[in-house]
Amino acid sequence: GGVRGKSPTGSAGIRMKGLSLKLDPRGRSLTLAVAASTRDIMELVKVPNGQKYIAGGKTVPVKSPVDFMGVVRRTGQAICFDAKACSLVRSFHISNTHNVSPHQIEFLIRHGSAGAIAGLLVESKATERFLWLGWSHIAKANEAIRWIDSRWVDLGPTTHAIQLANIPGVSLPHCTGCTDPHSEGTHQCQTQEHP
Repeated sequence: GGVRGKSPTGSAGIRMKGLSLKLDPRGRSLTLAVAASTRDIMELVKVPNGQKYIAGGKTVPVKSPVDFMGVVRRTGQAICFDAKACSLVRSFHISNTHNVSPHQIEFLIRHGSAGAIAGLLVESKATERFLWLGWSHIAKANEAIRWIDSRWVDLGPTTHAIQLANIPGVSLPHCTGCTDPHSEGTHQCQTQEHP
């Protein structure tokens, strides 16, 4: 998980497993929500945007491919996703490069098709829900996807921790008699399989 804190300069930041980051105010609350929700479900690293040094001691900005990369604790499977907050009332526009950059879409599709769990984590301000859109849906979509579309996976209300165990491939298979998917550390049932 992550811990909210102050950087040495006093600006808001986050520490995830020894990594301290200064957060962009536009994505700060969503980054903090992801960090607080990982618990024993996955090991994530916030991928920082950076700089590339070029001749003459100059630097050019380098954009990160996605916001988060890591592994699912239970399986060791790779996971990568970009986190977006969207205030549009009816839908999320995949083709709008202000929402998702072409290099991010390409990265998610490439890693998803190679076997990683890959997609977009979207905080819908209109529905007050965290939603997941997997890479295979991103690959096929170049239009607006309405919030009520069945391609979205519901990850819970924005007033609570993100239910990352609901992401396909992250949760354990159903236990005997269990009706909810869950991660190893957050299961609800008390069965022989998962006490």
